[in-house]
Amino acid sequence: MNRKAWLLALIAFALLLPMPCKAATPAIKGQWTGQWYSMYLKQSGNIIVSIKQVSTTISGTVYFPGSTCPGPFAFRGNVTSSGKVIMNGVMPCGGYNIRFVVNGWVHGNRFAAGGYGQSYAGEWYDFGSFVIRR
Repeated sequence: MNRKAWLLALIAFALLLPMPCKAATPAIKGQWTGQWYSMYLKQSGNIIVSIKQVSTTISGTVYFPGSTCPGPFAFRGNVTSSGKVIMNGVMPCGGYNIRFVVNGWVHGNRFAAGGYGQSYAGEWYDFGSFVIRR
């Protein structure tokens, strides 16, 4: 087989191979409700999360009804095609700006769980977990 015929056969074969599929990013926009649990301060309560989503970028508000600092507090973050969610924001509370970071996982676009950490002036303030559903 000459070089040109070999190259054409290789191109034809490559065109017949299936293209790899990229997993779709979970659609997590909307309102989620659930509970948070503080492991350090030994507190717990309700949580309401409203999420806006454009592709893998998320933003929204988180609200803690009945708590000392209920919010709402704004956040920004990302969601991956595997369902990993990372978001962060600032909670103005009692004269302090408490930074929060959330790492979680979305399961089936209906259930999410993960952990959070809060810091003030570079020191950890609190950490815990959450479970939310929609």
